[in-house]
Amino acid sequence: MSHEIRTPMGAILGFSEMLLTKSAEECARVGCIQIIRRNSLHLLELIDEILDLSKVEAGQMKAELTSFDLPELLSEIVSLVAPRAKEKGLAFGVRFLDPIPRLIQSSSMRLRQILLNLLGNAVKFTESGSVEMKIADEGTGGPNIVLSVEVTDSGIGMTPEQLARLFVPFTQGDASITRKFGGTGLGSDNQQAVGPHPGR
Repeated sequence: MSHEIRTPMGAILGFSEMLLTKSAEECARVGCIQIIRRNSLHLLELIDEILDLSKVEAGQMKAELTSFDLPELLSEIVSLVAPRAKEKGLAFGVRFLDPIPRLIQSSSMRLRQILLNLLGNAVKFTESGSVEMKIADEGTGGPNIVLSVEVTDSGIGMTPEQLARLFVPFTQGDASITRKFGGTGLGSDNQQAVGPHPGR
């Protein structure tokens, strides 16, 4: 959960700094206050889950299915990740391989967490080049939406030995990864740390 907290806290601090240093017009154009509010609400949700940790330990954590606007969620995620990619000089883009529905029924919080983790780590472990998110509906023509999201980057990659340790809690590829990139390596049985790089 400490890993999850860093993303909204980073956004809140970053856009708060913009409010202090940039003009009111630029902050309004970027939507600083709205982004801070969204991330504050997301942080509150995470804190609620920390306080209810007994459910996780008992294997009773459930995803709450709600109807939400998928393009809006994706736009919000991109707005958080794109500035970080730009700071590092990385090309960043989203490609839709199929038409996607506007409204879907899923857990918006879980989807947001997963995509932010994947994209955040892709940017973190990529020194130069690009990060791209591809989105497809593999359930096209069927009764259900099967959303497929693939994140690719030109980062450091993983060896077969590192891949074998991908879901071992608090494990990274090697000590040099931690020294250079930081992080705790939170791979675990819940498989929220999926990705082609150490530390995811």
